[in-house]
Amino acid sequence: MTAKPTTTFLKNIAAAPYVYFDGAPCYGALAGVVEVTLAARTIAPKADNTTAIEASCVAHLRCPLHAAVSLRDALNQALAMLETPSAAAKH
Repeated sequence: MTAKPTTTFLKNIAAAPYVYFDGAPCYGALAGVVEVTLAARTIAPKADNTTAIEASCVAHLRCPLHAAVSLRDALNQALAMLETPSAAAKH
């Protein structure tokens, strides 16, 4: 397990969707709510039988400050695991 233990039991964990994204091109904050738009690279067919690379919005992330801090901390800890491969392999 890569996440630190919590006292909260996560219900429906197997049914939760995976969100893959290549970038976060837009962000902001309004009335105490953090706003981030997530985008992914896609390949779209064109009429002339070629393809075009496009970016598509995959999710709009909205959360209060405490949740944004929690997400930031989790991302920082996951990134630190990538810097020390042996640590990531142990989880």
